[in-house]
Amino acid sequence: MSDKKGIALKAFRDAGTKKRFAAGKTYDFTEGEFANYEAAGLIASPDHDEAKAAGKPAAGANPETKTAAKNAAA
Repeated sequence: MSDKKGIALKAFRDAGTKKRFAAGKTYDFTEGEFANYEAAGLIASPDHDEAKAAGKPAAGANPETKTAAKNAAA
């Protein structure tokens, strides 16, 4: 049995094993785990475009932007 590296595209918990995975972190998965999580859209191989974007803040998610907008409205 060989392990495959995968990056969690979002934070999730496996209901069966109770394992938790943080978005943007790389983990070792068995081939079966990798296939199941990838099919569910939860992980991608490290060289996949979605994986490269995982963990990066979304546009407009800058906390300073929210504070500036809040202060401007006051």
